[in-house]
Amino acid sequence: MKKNIVAMIPARSGSQGLPDKDIPVLNGIPLVAHSILPALDCPDISATYLNSDSQQYLNIGASFGAQTYYRPDTLACNVSTMQAVIADFIEALRTMGEEVDAVLVLYPTYPFRTAKQLSDIITFY
Repeated sequence: MKKNIVAMIPARSGSQGLPDKDIPVLNGIPLVAHSILPALDCPDISATYLNSDSQQYLNIGASFGAQTYYRPDTLACNVSTMQAVIADFIEALRTMGEEVDAVLVLYPTYPFRTAKQLSDIITFY
């Protein structure tokens, strides 16, 4: 039975070190798109979400085919843990009637991945 694996790209707009670090253009597309596109091309991923506190980021993600999830303000600060962000995201999916077997977190600051690499990770998992 195929697992319901969801990709989530966390992209908080308020980085203290480099504001808006997830949206500069690299090779003609915003940095977040380098995580969205391989996830969409991976046959083992059932849905790809951009998780952000920024409507601008969500609009960019949607324009590249990602579903969007608006992160609550309480989880959009520099002390928010990824564990809390993932737990909130999973609970929101469950509220919408979607059960997931796993969430694959794809940080937008690592743009050099392929759909094949994502499949390999999932197979190993």
